[in-house]
Amino acid sequence: MQLPLSQQDDNAILQKIQDGNHHAFAELVARHTRRFYSISYRFLFNKNDAEDIVQKAFIKLWENPESWKAHRKTKFTTWFYRIIVNLCIDDNRKKPMIPLTTSKSILETPFTNELPRRKRSGYREKTFK
Repeated sequence: MQLPLSQQDDNAILQKIQDGNHHAFAELVARHTRRFYSISYRFLFNKNDAEDIVQKAFIKLWENPESWKAHRKTKFTTWFYRIIVNLCIDDNRKKPMIPLTTSKSILETPFTNELPRRKRSGYREKTFK
């Protein structure tokens, strides 16, 4: 008797995905979407962009399931993490650079090496006299 998909490991599910099993793909997506969304969000700081990256990565997996090589003995999560990170980097490169603005008050403030002096409360001087 075969175990239900929810109890199978990622490698077994990926083997089923390579055979075209839609239910196995749905299980893998449900199992890992939250984790990879969190990773993507930490790179992009945008909810919609993070969701798009995760969706794009899973679509790439569905369209080309042979890209995951079982014989390399790589965990799915490690391999898919790299795909997510690469997509995030690509997405960030496509965004226009935003120039930093400088405030005149910062530029006009003279630089000194001196730190401001603290006012002494007098406590130390009074107790040790």
